[in-house]
Amino acid sequence: MEQLLILALRLYLALVLGVAGLAKIEDPTHFTALLRKQGLLSGRALNVVGSTFPWAELLLSALLVLGVFPSLSAAFTAITFIGFLIYDLILLAKKNNVECGCFGSASSRKVSRATAATSVILALVALVHWHLQQRSIIPTWQQLPFIIGFLALEGWLLWKTIRKRTVSLG
Repeated sequence: MEQLLILALRLYLALVLGVAGLAKIEDPTHFTALLRKQGLLSGRALNVVGSTFPWAELLLSALLVLGVFPSLSAAFTAITFIGFLIYDLILLAKKNNVECGCFGSASSRKVSRATAATSVILALVALVHWHLQQRSIIPTWQQLPFIIGFLALEGWLLWKTIRKRTVSLG
């Protein structure tokens, strides 16, 4: 039963990171503009984060789905979601009334107590996943049907993103 919980948490966190990464990749200039408007990053850091972070989210999502380096992936996922929480809390304290940018141009949700609460929940889920992952290793063959289904979903989302971008450019 614990192995199924680990798998469910892993795939849930992968879905959140994958969708967020794809949404930011779909419109990178919008994501970078959001970061600029938030005012916490500037100069080179702004450009580096704006161009690489969505891909890092997508990579972490893939590592989670595939079960590659499970303990390390779980640790980086927990660190990422704790980072999101800290970022949300800083923006909330600044009272800038800016979009969170969590899902790029796919969502215009403003930073609020609700986004901070969501970040708390996701950070806790990621920490629980990391803790459970330290105690148990699930054999890869048992995960195969879930992994194939999830990869199909991620592939479809990536295809839709690329197709939409190609159509808008052409």
